[in-house]
Amino acid sequence: MKQFLKRSAAALIALGALVNLAACSAPARQKNLQNTPAISYYNYKPEADASLRALASEYTKKTGIDVTITTVGNGKYDEKLQSAFTKPAPPTIFHVSSIQGVKRWRDYVSPLQGTSIYNDLENKSSALSRNGDVVAIPYTSEAYGIVYNKAILQRYFALPNPLVHSVEEIRDFDTLQRVCDDIQAHRAQLGIEATFATPAMSSSSVWRFSKHMVNYALTCDLASGTSSTLAGNCLPGLHSLFDLYLRDSLAITANASDYQDAGNLVPLNEVSLDDAMGQFASSKVAMIQQGTWSWAQLKALGMSEDNVGMMPIRMNGVEQKGYAIGSEDYWCINLQASKIDQKASIDFLHWLATSQQAQQVLVDELGLSMPFGESEQQRSTNPLSAQVRLSLGEESLDKAATPGSGTGLGTQDDSQGDTDDSTSTAVKKKAVPAPASRETQQEGNEVPWLFALAPDSRFADSMGHALSQYAQDFVSGKQADWQAVAKAYVSSWAQASADTDDED
Repeated sequence: MKQFLKRSAAALIALGALVNLAACSAPARQKNLQNTPAISYYNYKPEADASLRALASEYTKKTGIDVTITTVGNGKYDEKLQSAFTKPAPPTIFHVSSIQGVKRWRDYVSPLQGTSIYNDLENKSSALSRNGDVVAIPYTSEAYGIVYNKAILQRYFALPNPLVHSVEEIRDFDTLQRVCDDIQAHRAQLGIEATFATPAMSSSSVWRFSKHMVNYALTCDLASGTSSTLAGNCLPGLHSLFDLYLRDSLAITANASDYQDAGNLVPLNEVSLDDAMGQFASSKVAMIQQGTWSWAQLKALGMSEDNVGMMPIRMNGVEQKGYAIGSEDYWCINLQASKIDQKASIDFLHWLATSQQAQQVLVDELGLSMPFGESEQQRSTNPLSAQVRLSLGEESLDKAATPGSGTGLGTQDDSQGDTDDSTSTAVKKKAVPAPASRETQQEGNEVPWLFALAPDSRFADSMGHALSQYAQDFVSGKQADWQAVAKAYVSSWAQASADTDDED
């Protein structure tokens, strides 16, 4: 896993939100007279909550130090974190998803160079820096694409006249579109209800489209070297891809028990990610846009390792690109916490990153690909990660690019904008180089997570709203207005960039 973070996109706006599942041991204590340390971990990965609570409980038994896990989901992480920082026992460990998060929480990020958790990191350049100090440590690397049911596709390949005979033949959008349409046309013969799961647009799922799908359009616009404006060069390709997801989805072919309520179409913004994942796991549909992180949920829903696969997303304008690979998961230590709590929190993260007990849970059971030395010894059995590794021609999923090193998302310097320092390679604040050209994947180059370059969360929020309205009109048979989506893409980015410049 040493290099996966070296070339991947570093970042994304956090999956935060509103679950507050407090946890594992006793609640984190306020500073007491005995100077006994306490650890408060503010987590934004709901799928990791149970695992973290179990590990925190074990750590308390081992050390006697209280560890509280608070998990926030549904897009409210920053809002809840801001509130938590004002309480008597604030978080000692928190997350950021990109250098923008470092900037937002600049008064709370503690220098980490020289600490055990930084020394554990295989690729030091994947850390995020501010004014020359390392302040955020990546703890997992992920990839996304189109996850598919192998058994269903094998049935399709066995039809008398399939358009392709293997997933490897799907190398451009035209082929993807024709195959998906053909699967939709033969759904009765294949024993399914649709090619794609319902395009769930609730807050638990809309990021798959407003960030991950839109990321493919950003690869066209941000390759030009400026991030203050977007030309929309690949919006036609994005339009065709989203129409495919909608046209061949269960939202179009659903029966009353799946998607309709007394004959009325359920609003897509009320359809959750769990709903869509349930459709896929129960073999009602053949495909869903998802990532390596989804394996833990699919496994819990009863899917077997040998029945899930993942192919790169194909979109006009970026057809030679491979999997989208990156990280939006960084650990930070609260600078405002006491020194004793900071030290205890760093020791806890070191234990999570290196102990055999923690690795068995986080890597083997949860399926994370972690960039630490000891994690290399405990390779994830996640079949989706394994497929990405295979396509890269590498043993380790970590051997792909991070924006922290290759695209300049890894540093912030208050005096000169985002510039180089001794820890990470960076570019000027508004400059974004073209994605790396290394031909490692059979399909083409991996796609960096460039949505991390969004000036703030308003871009994703605006795209989520516009895409949701478009999708609802599309599946309802109304005139869907793509121009509204295109306008949101260009104008929300430009406005957020201008406002950010004013703040600077």
